[in-house]
Amino acid sequence: MGNKSSAPAAASASKNDAKNDPSPSSPRPNLIHMTGPILTRTSLRALVLKKWHPSYWMWYGPHKLIIFRSKDHMDDWRYNPYHGKKQRDFLVKLEIDFMDCFLGDSVDQQQQQGQGGSAKLGHRILPVKKKSYGTDEMYQFKLERWTNLGCSVLAAFASQDEDEVQILHDTISDILKSCPNNGLRNIDHMLK
Repeated sequence: MGNKSSAPAAASASKNDAKNDPSPSSPRPNLIHMTGPILTRTSLRALVLKKWHPSYWMWYGPHKLIIFRSKDHMDDWRYNPYHGKKQRDFLVKLEIDFMDCFLGDSVDQQQQQGQGGSAKLGHRILPVKKKSYGTDEMYQFKLERWTNLGCSVLAAFASQDEDEVQILHDTISDILKSCPNNGLRNIDHMLK
C-alpha cells in the first residue's frame, strides 16, 4: 500500500515541478538597455481626451520599445521567471518594434496579398515641445506611425521633468537611427 500512495504523490509532484519551471519566454537581461518613468497617451481615447497616464518604458533589444502601466508591471515582466508569453503580454501596455516594417514583404506585396489594407512604412518622432495643460507645464513629444494610407499618432509622451522626456526622446531617436532610412521606408515607388 505504501508504494501505491507514493506513486501518485510522485506523479503529482512532477506535474507541479513542470508548472514551476522557469519559462523560456523570460526576458534576457542583456537585451534591456534602458528604462524610465514617463506619462503616456497610447489609446485613441487618451489621445482624444488628452488624459495622461503614468507609465514606465523599456528599451529592449536593438529595435523595441515596451511601455508598461506601472513599475510593478515592468518589474514583474522583467524578473518573474514563471510567466508564460500570455502572462508577460498582459503586463505590456504597448510594444513597438521599429524594425517590423522592414522585415518580410514589401509594401506592394502586402497590398497585393490583401494584408489588412494598410502596410506599415515606419515611424517618425516629433520634436520635444513645452506645452501648458491648465496650471501645469509639461515637456511632450509624439511618435507617429506611417502607413501607405497616411500617418497617425501612435503615442504621446510627457513629463514635467524635461530630462525624463529628453532621455526617452533620445532613446527613440537612437533606435530609429539604427533602422534603415532612420525608421521610415522610402515611398518613392508609391509616387510613380
